[in-house]
Amino acid sequence: MTIGAINAPVQFSGIAPGNAGLYQINVAIPTGVPPGDDVELVVKVGNTADTVTIAVQAP
Repeated sequence: MTIGAINAPVQFSGIAPGNAGLYQINVAIPTGVPPGDDVELVVKVGNTADTVTIAVQAP
């Protein structure tokens, strides 16, 4: 996973507790990600990737 083109360490990925069929990924925003309303988040599993944008607030 990358956020703002910076590798983001995944803390957990798997089925969300109590929600069959709902996949959950917990990740921390890495240091150096610029704040903004449309920061790119990329999730890659094997040869498949999906991209969305998220809002990131300055610390």
